Amino acid sequence: MFLSRIVTIILISNILIISSCNCKKKTNSCPSLSNEYQTFLTYQVGDTITFVNNNGDHTNFVVRNKTISESAEYQCHNGSYGNCICFDCDIQGGYSAVTNDKLWARFDTVDNEEHNYGKLHYAIFELNNNEHDYLELSFAGLEFQFEYPVKPENFSGNQRIISDTNLGSHAYQNVIEFKIDTSSSWGGYKESFYTKLFIKPEIGIIGFHHTKMNSTFYLQ
Repeated sequence: MFLSRIVTIILISNILIISSCNCKKKTNSCPSLSNEYQTFLTYQVGDTITFVNNNGDHTNFVVRNKTISESAEYQCHNGSYGNCICFDCDIQGGYSAVTNDKLWARFDTVDNEEHNYGKLHYAIFELNNNEHDYLELSFAGLEFQFEYPVKPENFSGNQRIISDTNLGSHAYQNVIEFKIDTSSSWGGYKESFYTKLFIKPEIGIIGFHHTKMNSTFYLQ
């Protein structure tokens, strides 16, 4: 009986050693962001994204950084129980832009200082594990996530697809309209700078209705 246990332990140890050696030889090959999604990220570092309204007011966001995942191979490693762990690929691309325009400034009564919330981040994540790819967006202090391809059945009551719309002199199809309930304190909505956000996945933000200015700004 005792000898049998020793043999079992030796066999298990050998299996773990073999598995460990095999795991060190394994790699996870991750592709770069697909060409289709790379075309969504048209802005380059240094570009200016300008929004205007019908009164001639404008706000400029300058792109400060841009990242796009490149193809790479990652080494798998051994887990705590001798199992082989290979992380999922993190395939994404996006850009961030900022502005110092007073349009996005708010006085904070906590520290008695004025803070500027003029930041825009737009990214797309491409998943290779049978989940839906998605758009990630943060704008003027609020963060959102949208499935792509856009599926209306997955939208909540404050989102809808507009098949045709005009913003300024531009005509768009299949635009996401996202309404902000400023009566709600959830996620900072109550103090939101805007009540509506218009998104064209292949372009990014194409318009918004600014709360303080009480007017709609659209991509120039």
